[in-house]
Amino acid sequence: MLSVGDVNLYVQTEGKGIPLVLLHGGPGATCHYFHPWFENAAKFCKIIYYEQRGCGLSEYKRDTGYTIQQSIEDLENLRKKLGIKKWIVLGHSYGGYLAQCYAVEHPD
Repeated sequence: MLSVGDVNLYVQTEGKGIPLVLLHGGPGATCHYFHPWFENAAKFCKIIYYEQRGCGLSEYKRDTGYTIQQSIEDLENLRKKLGIKKWIVLGHSYGGYLAQCYAVEHPD
């Protein structure tokens, strides 16, 4: 668990190299379905698995609800917390939509 902004998020990393953050689908899914497919990428990338607010093992803030903007801020706060200057953002399903929204706000 990693304290990111006002929430504790489940985060797991493996490998070294170019940081690659994976955004799971849902909302409501977990990051665990990425593991069998991205373990080999850990040979040349630093894979960052995390579960979005209220999903899987990550914390849910009862009175705050969910918004895309909140998810973008959580992701940016995670990048900063991990001390990463630039990373590759890859999403599946809803995570793909979130990746696009994040990229619009943070094109670098």
